[in-house]
Amino acid sequence: TQSTGKRFMRKLTSLTYFLILLISLNSVLCVHFSSVPAEDIQSYFKEQQTGWLGADVATSIPLSNGVSVFLWGDTLVGKMVNDKRDFNAMPRNSLATVKVTNGKLTEDPTYFIKMDPNNKNSGFFTPPLKTDWFWPTAGAAFGDKLYISAFDTFQNTSGQWGFLTRCSTIITVSNPLDDPRDWNYVQTPLPNTNHLLSWSSGAFTTDQYLYLVGQCTMNSTNSVVLSRISSSNLDKNDWSQLEFWAFPSSSSREPSYVVGNQYWKLAPLFTPGIPETTLQYHPYLKQYFILDIAFLDSKVKIRMAKQPEGPWSQPLDIYTIPPPWTNKGVFCYAPKSHPEFAKENEIIFSYMSNTFDVNDLINETSVYIPQFIRAVSYTHLTLPTKRIV
Repeated sequence: TQSTGKRFMRKLTSLTYFLILLISLNSVLCVHFSSVPAEDIQSYFKEQQTGWLGADVATSIPLSNGVSVFLWGDTLVGKMVNDKRDFNAMPRNSLATVKVTNGKLTEDPTYFIKMDPNNKNSGFFTPPLKTDWFWPTAGAAFGDKLYISAFDTFQNTSGQWGFLTRCSTIITVSNPLDDPRDWNYVQTPLPNTNHLLSWSSGAFTTDQYLYLVGQCTMNSTNSVVLSRISSSNLDKNDWSQLEFWAFPSSSSREPSYVVGNQYWKLAPLFTPGIPETTLQYHPYLKQYFILDIAFLDSKVKIRMAKQPEGPWSQPLDIYTIPPPWTNKGVFCYAPKSHPEFAKENEIIFSYMSNTFDVNDLINETSVYIPQFIRAVSYTHLTLPTKRIV
């Protein structure tokens, strides 16, 4: 009996160690997604015979009237000739609106394109400096207004791609339910933003705050960072009261939200940074999630956390991008979630593709068109107990 008791205790101890091992491995996501192309949505996003032939960014912002606003970056404008693109203009940004009923589209997007023949950097939104252009990449509706965060960008050979970010600019639309051609808006450059720190990677809201997801590459770092502004300061358009998730002092071990020029003390959510993404709350999973595609990678990855400040899980592959979007010379980026199309246990997301050779944009018409994916979740997950940086 004593021997039997010892064997039982050894088994119980082994089981305890096994359970502890499982708990200690909780930085690995225990969630399964089945991801396939969302053909029902994709069929509505295709090149027009004349007009909009493709664009990147593809951020969607649901409004209270059942309309979603799509933000586009560099937009190809022209016509289709023999199933090839013949584009003669590229405004730096444009918009589209779509009507969504019970998660479904019933008509093609309506595109809104503006071009100034005297300004090659013009678009639907245009910065004060004619040397600059806007890439509107993030946004959210809050209260009765629409807030769009855009990269104010200019040509500069010292940049990796031949351009640099001058600042992040907030475009506040006071009447977003009206026709976009009748929008009233103000443009507010965010102070102390530049090519090393931007707040245009993503945006989301809670009851009291508008959050901005950013990328920080200061001091040889490259990380995802977070800020927020209260509804009361939004009403006053007082962006000097933007709060940063940061270490309040050099001796601080735990970050908190601070106001002021605390950029060098920003607390990273994780690394590496992401220029364009989505950070949103998923009611079914009861978690925040963020999407990423590493440069020249074919994997769309997801991280999750109970709070937007983290701790964030390790990345999990959620989708493998197939050809032709992984062909030689083609790269993918800018994964964006579109909750207005998703069922309870789904994440509907898009990704963008581009090419190093402009001829590929002429011949391969599926490149530079957002590709929509339906990811269905079947299980839940465990999360890390330590912050991952």
